[in-house]
Amino acid sequence: MALRAETPYALGSIIGCNALGGIIDKYGTKNATFFTLLVCLLNESALLAYNERNVFGWSSYAIAGLCGMQEGTLNTYGGALLGNEFNDKITPVSVVLVVKFFTLGSSMLANSQLETIEEYRTNLLLMMVVSLVGVLAMMYFPFKHK
Repeated sequence: MALRAETPYALGSIIGCNALGGIIDKYGTKNATFFTLLVCLLNESALLAYNERNVFGWSSYAIAGLCGMQEGTLNTYGGALLGNEFNDKITPVSVVLVVKFFTLGSSMLANSQLETIEEYRTNLLLMMVVSLVGVLAMMYFPFKHK
């Protein structure tokens, strides 16, 4: 059953990428920050609520879809931020992947040290605050437009 959760994750990622791409094209990158914040808040809040249930069911698929949507949104957002900053097409993708490597690695390391559900909830709230601060900080990125 866990393998079936990959489908909503992939669909959520596709929806997140396309929705944010459309918002960036129509309203600009800085205005797309609010959509990115909304997706992050929605996903993190749903994870906190799901944590209380501790049951695998339809909500597991919804959470997987939201996680995919957040992943797709943040990937697109990072690419949009850095797309015009370099002269080639590879460097922006490389920067996004390096940042993801360090953030995912550090969060996995922190999660491996947790022993109680209260520690997990505290860590999840802390990660939520850090991700929201990071997205808000991107609003003040000095964009280059070609």
